[in-house]
Amino acid sequence: MKYLLDSNTLIYASQPEARYVRCREWLEREGAVISAISRAEVLGFQRLTAIDAEFFATVLRFVPQLPITDAVLDRTVKIRQQLRIKTPDAIVAATALVHGLALVSADAGFARVAGLSVINPLL
Repeated sequence: MKYLLDSNTLIYASQPEARYVRCREWLEREGAVISAISRAEVLGFQRLTAIDAEFFATVLRFVPQLPITDAVLDRTVKIRQQLRIKTPDAIVAATALVHGLALVSADAGFARVAGLSVINPLL
């Protein structure tokens, strides 16, 4: 099975606390990928520290990124028509659905997206 790692999984993985060890393990799991929108989300954080920027740059070098294609955008539109959901989250959900991936996210709001398989990396 392949997995789409949500931005929050990447953010938690960057934290040194023991409670986030499972998130770090997801980064090394075979079949793990991210959406291109996650790159913008993690690197675009206004309070990004130099240490965090270095961590994310390393992650982005070895975790494959899926592009935001027309198919993903079309699915994003459908999701947003059905649910009140932020556009970046709708893109992440749409990417997972279009590519048949389970989404690895601690965001419980994704459970509302029909057909989306969500795995909480904190459990």
